[in-house]
Amino acid sequence: MCLLRRKGKIEEIIHEVEAAIEEVFEYIRTNDYNSFVLLIGRGEVFPGLKNTEGSDCVMDYQMDRYHDETRERFYLNYLRDCRLMFSI
Repeated sequence: MCLLRRKGKIEEIIHEVEAAIEEVFEYIRTNDYNSFVLLIGRGEVFPGLKNTEGSDCVMDYQMDRYHDETRERFYLNYLRDCRLMFSI
């Protein structure tokens, strides 16, 4: 593919992505302003949470971090045990 066609295709993709981002911002602005929190960081939506907390949006959910820590600890212990078992 020639360089000019490739550059044109890249520019087309960039414009498509920019338009999609603008569409998301416009949708959030007009439909659910609180959903901006999902774009800031580690955001998630928990359906039903709005009834008790006022919003379905959660940022930096601590349980995810806990699951990551325990998963990593398990993995490292497993590798250490396997190394010890096969080094005998």
